[in-house]
Amino acid sequence: MKNTASFWLQMPIWISISYSLRNMTSRALSPDLDHHEECKGLTDEGTLWFSDLTINDSTWILPVMMGCVTLFNIEMTHLTIGEVTKYRKRLTLFLRCLALLFIPISSTMPTAMVFYWVNSGFLAAAQNMLNDYSPFRRFVGLGQSQTESTSPLKALMRKAKLKYFNR
Repeated sequence: MKNTASFWLQMPIWISISYSLRNMTSRALSPDLDHHEECKGLTDEGTLWFSDLTINDSTWILPVMMGCVTLFNIEMTHLTIGEVTKYRKRLTLFLRCLALLFIPISSTMPTAMVFYWVNSGFLAAAQNMLNDYSPFRRFVGLGQSQTESTSPLKALMRKAKLKYFNR
């Protein structure tokens, strides 16, 4: 439970923001809905290739990025857990499939939502890396961890190489 506490604390916020973005993009497209004026800026205030945040990303760049960052987070968690039980193997396989399934699903979502999901995934990866970084753990007063390292990304890549490429 301690390993997943951060996930369970952040999940309600993630869901709330996702619903809010969905509602805001709907209001931006419907002049007859309340608060349309406050949300219509979403139609022209995007950036890069997605200037309209209310429509889906027709290039599929954001959905693929979302799938990749989600897979990265799943693999990072899988590689840092201690004992790999039958349940954990099945759960990891299920989450991998879910991450791939969400690529076409997110391609139908408003860009504002998918952009938020991509950034949320990158921040989750950064948070996990920071939690495994020894100097940071000492700085904030966290105890010793089995997975901590002075270079967590290198340690993760080493574990991935051993697990997936040395068979």
